[in-house]
Amino acid sequence: MNENTHCHHLRIWKNALFVLSLALIVTSGCGYPEVSPQSYGLTKALYAICNRADERRLAEFEQRLSQELEAGRISDSEVAMFESIIQMAEGGDWKSAMQECRQVMVDHVDR
Repeated sequence: MNENTHCHHLRIWKNALFVLSLALIVTSGCGYPEVSPQSYGLTKALYAICNRADERRLAEFEQRLSQELEAGRISDSEVAMFESIIQMAEGGDWKSAMQECRQVMVDHVDR
């Protein structure tokens, strides 16, 4: 086998591995886990806040999130999910935060 043939075979294997990896990622259920009905409602509220880029309501939402956690109506993992979205919004990336909220809702409905 000459060097060109070897490089061609190597390139084919790399491409096949890439396609297989991509297929596994797409079909493995990546995305957000199912959320509680309470968190789904909170997600809708956060989506609206991000859509309006409303800093005051975002601060109020954070307080409500703490109250919901203390009352046991949402889990620590749900709070962590919300906090990552809130950080995007606080950093000024309202559009990405809004898209993440939408993805949470889509992933929840698709289950």
